[in-house]
Amino acid sequence: MMDRLRERGFDAIVLAGLSNGGVGASRLAPRLNGRLVGLLLVSGAAPDATSAGVPTLALEGSRDTMMSPRVVRQYAERTGAAYVELDGTHFVLIEQPEAMTEAMARWLSARFGR
Repeated sequence: MMDRLRERGFDAIVLAGLSNGGVGASRLAPRLNGRLVGLLLVSGAAPDATSAGVPTLALEGSRDTMMSPRVVRQYAERTGAAYVELDGTHFVLIEQPEAMTEAMARWLSARFGR
């Protein structure tokens, strides 16, 4: 899939995952060895994941009972990822859409803006 994206002219790929997709993305990204320019995790990160070696943003709801904010915070501390915690549950993306969009846009622009 990564090769197909590159063939189509996409040379700056940020992998994003939501919930269990964030858990999977946090485990997959370190294995992609320089094929990504960033990693964005929303409401999920694997407790045993290692650094992806690329700029990473982890966003989490402070009252998430499905994915502990502590786990995501520890992932961020362990890997050097930027961490944003907003008031919300596991569904903080839909509970706080403006704040989530602003946090993601600010992070993406600071790293990849043109």
